Amino acid sequence: MKTLRFLASHRQFTVFLLLALLIVGVAVFAPVIAPFDPLEAHMDQSLQQPDSTYLCGTDKLGRDVLSRVLYGTRASLTSALTLVAVIFVLGTALGVAAGYFGGAVDAVIMRIADMMISFPGLVLAIAIAGMLGPNLVNAVIAISAVSWTKYARLARSLVLKIKGRLYIQAAIVTGAKTTTILRRYVLPNMVTIMIVTAVTDLGVMMLELAGLSFLGFGATAPTPEWGADAERGTHVSGHRAVADDLARPCDRDHCGNFQSAGRQHPGYARPDAGSARIRPKGECDERDVKKREQKGNIS
Repeated sequence: MKTLRFLASHRQFTVFLLLALLIVGVAVFAPVIAPFDPLEAHMDQSLQQPDSTYLCGTDKLGRDVLSRVLYGTRASLTSALTLVAVIFVLGTALGVAAGYFGGAVDAVIMRIADMMISFPGLVLAIAIAGMLGPNLVNAVIAISAVSWTKYARLARSLVLKIKGRLYIQAAIVTGAKTTTILRRYVLPNMVTIMIVTAVTDLGVMMLELAGLSFLGFGATAPTPEWGADAERGTHVSGHRAVADDLARPCDRDHCGNFQSAGRQHPGYARPDAGSARIRPKGECDERDVKKREQKGNIS
């Protein structure tokens, strides 16, 4: 009953919890939900329109787009969770060491962190992934190399705040070991904030991984992954591209576009309007009329 009352009184939390559970459920039960094998190609069914058999159509190899999107949840979610876990552990450990020991340890770790922050994160991640080679493991390593600094700086500031408390000084006076102090007094008082930060970063990390895959530095064919499948969708138009991006068919002139890494959806007349269209020759609007009137007044 307490749990139900908590969920009822925190509606926003409940809604996002249900969305998170939905994504996890799709990833877990993808083999049951997906109507086809995401790797099975049928060249005679290439670029099929959505119908009762293929709800979101097929790609250029005749693979069911909906099945690839559902299976892609597995790769995207698993890689994002792994990435967050890596930067959480690495950043927290380095931040705790810098904050508690201070001196040369603090100076070295923080100067390295400042050096990493001075570069644009995604650009540096692309450079690292390009040197390591395109696959999801290397994409996780590349983003981890540029994202741990946030957790290190946060952990360091929390440790410096906790380090000045009287119970820490009392533990030091009584001869408690450093590992005991860190395990019993420091980490329990900072881990909550670190976990909240990690949870909020999960969506951002998923987008960054999708961005690397979109640019060809992440998942490789034929692995179903959201970013890689979205990139493949940019080579076709209309409902097939949108189905790759959003897992739903729609009309070419009224669809949203996947903007990761600055790539625009083909078929757009203007980048700032999803429903923009190229006007036929001779057609004008009010702005054209006003410009002509202004030119006439000037002349």
